[in-house]
Amino acid sequence: MFLNISQQDNQIVSNLIEDGAFTNEQLDDLSKNYQNKSEKLKDTLFQKIYSLDIANSRIAVLNNKLEEVSIINLPIKGSKFKPEEWSTWANSTINFNQDNKRVGDFYSKIEDKLFIAFHNNQPCLYNLKTTEEKYLTNINKFIFPLIPKTKTESLPFDLYFFPESNYFCVTDRGSGQLHLFDSKNEKLIKTYQIRNSGSNKTINISFSKTINKLFITDNISTNLTIIDLKNLELSLINPNLGILGNLIVYNETIYLITIKPKQSLKLININDYSVKKDFPLKGELFSTGDTPCDLLQISIDQKYIYLMTHI
Repeated sequence: MFLNISQQDNQIVSNLIEDGAFTNEQLDDLSKNYQNKSEKLKDTLFQKIYSLDIANSRIAVLNNKLEEVSIINLPIKGSKFKPEEWSTWANSTINFNQDNKRVGDFYSKIEDKLFIAFHNNQPCLYNLKTTEEKYLTNINKFIFPLIPKTKTESLPFDLYFFPESNYFCVTDRGSGQLHLFDSKNEKLIKTYQIRNSGSNKTINISFSKTINKLFITDNISTNLTIIDLKNLELSLINPNLGILGNLIVYNETIYLITIKPKQSLKLININDYSVKKDFPLKGELFSTGDTPCDLLQISIDQKYIYLMTHI
């Protein structure tokens, strides 16, 4: 009948035609006009789309028609990605709207192609049904949803985006490296060795717009690594808080998970690294097991922090 609408709405359209409110020809014209505008919108909805090619350690840059425009080759060597050698630790992303209400989930599978699209310079998860969805799943990082069944010296790679800067990062968990890219020309700027190779845990990154620095933890050490984006120099701070987990930097505060000896969420002063507040956690952190990291996220309105534990 008319477009892609429900059976009930189709019946309403049929009744309107029978009553003489519209003709079939008018509705056909309206349908074609709508479809043409919809296709034009899809062609301009995203500035670019990244297709993550894990097997070949590269990212293909696509246009809205999913045509390859260029390739970002990642300096990741060693293990080749074979799906049968990996297991799933996560299969969906929970979506919250601006009112902090859950509005759905974004599901992905091992066999699915993984995409990240950029809408108004904001990265979001993408699949072939994204343009039909009511909401876009905005993200500032993509954590690969698999873990190796046996120890690996490279892979998987995770992505971190900083729309307010000119950079994005690709981290290689297995090798312990962080690769800093220019987000405009998508060229590699510098590679940093954050830790020794062999760990499955994520290398966590958060960007401070206030002081133009990246703050980094790795779930296995006591160090807070800092990269100054003005001169690209790396420095290490040991705030004497134990093993440091995931983190978020917002204004003058670092929201930092400590894994050992005490599991808590600490609010750290970004200038002198002193503890402003300490919140004991209910339940256990996922990162104490096989999970690569703990889920820590700031709300869209930046009023709340989400932290997931299991009880």
